[in-house]
Amino acid sequence: MRFLKLVMVAALALPLAACFEGPAGPAGPKGDTGAQGPAGPAGPAGPAGATGSAGVAGAAGPAGPAGEPGAAGAAGPAGPAGSSQIAVRSVECTSTGCINSCEEGEALIGGYCLNRERGLQHIASFVAGEGKSLVECEHQVKQVVAVCLKQP
Repeated sequence: MRFLKLVMVAALALPLAACFEGPAGPAGPKGDTGAQGPAGPAGPAGPAGATGSAGVAGAAGPAGPAGEPGAAGAAGPAGPAGSSQIAVRSVECTSTGCINSCEEGEALIGGYCLNRERGLQHIASFVAGEGKSLVECEHQVKQVVAVCLKQP
């Protein structure tokens, strides 16, 4: 019971004590800032960000100057010997025209119309005539050449 009395006295004394308090005094001076404590452990790394889109391509720069010519290369190997299966037949032209052909057992594979005095080559026409192909020159030239392949 003694305890109960003590609780009752405390319950009544506390509200009455507030009635007898005086006004609050002025605040005291602020104290000095304390020393900084040690840094805490680093937190975990965040997730990587998304890759950004590619930027616009820049304009091409100007072309650089041409380099110096390189040294001449070594000579290549000698080519194979010419075929004895090819014959070149030339005919001097007259003022009336110029036609040439291959002999029996040969096939015509090319032809040229030449003017040796002026160093020119003119267009040659290939025509069929007399059972074989002929080389005919359409311009006035000095010589017609037929290139023939001997048939086995």
